This record gives sequence, structure tokens and C-alpha cells, in this order.
Amino acid sequence: MRRSVYEMDQEMREKKIREGERRIRDGKREILEGKRKLLEGKRELQKSKREIKEGQDRLKEKEQLIQEREQKLHENQQTIIKTSIEAMRALNIDKTTIKKEIKGKFDLSDKEIKDYFAE
Repeated sequence: MRRSVYEMDQEMREKKIREGERRIRDGKREILEGKRKLLEGKRELQKSKREIKEGQDRLKEKEQLIQEREQKLHENQQTIIKTSIEAMRALNIDKTTIKKEIKGKFDLSDKEIKDYFAE
């Protein structure tokens, strides 16, 4: 049986329509998959942002603790220096020797030494 040109054209159109419909379905499926991946990515991003924020908060707490400890250490060092100066004065050690000893033991500048003796 022979088919007419019209029938062959009709078959070709139907084939192209089916192919187009298949491509539309595939495209919709890809869009849905893309949306799913986008949502997954957004969730991961939110999780990462939350973890970064928590890390920054912990870092701030640690920095504050370090600052407090450095301040306490500085205060303790000042107390030790003042006590040492008073003890050496009580032993009648001359001022130049005291300055030399304090400067050497505590790695202080001349200005810092001068400030301790100005008090």
C-alpha cells in the first residue's frame, strides 16, 4: 500500500509534535530538578551562614576572654613590679640598680620605668 504525500506529511507533523511534547516534558523535568537543587543550595547556604555566625560569636567570646586575661596579667605584672620596687627600697638598694633590675626582668622601656618611679 502506498501512502500519499499528505499522509507522510501528516505523520511527520505528528512525529514532530510528539518530539516537541517529549522535549517539553524533559525541559519541565529539568526545571523541577533545577528548582530542587536551588532549594537544596539555599538550605546549605543558610546552614553555612549559621555556622559562620556561630563561629564568629565563639571567636568574639574567645577574643574577649583573651583581652580580659591580658588585662589581668598586666595588672598582676604591675603589682609585682611595684612590690619589687618597694622591697628593694626597703633593702636600701639604690634607685639606679632598682631601675636596672626591673628593666631587665620585665623588659620595660625607659619611659615605663620612669612612670613606675614617678608614682
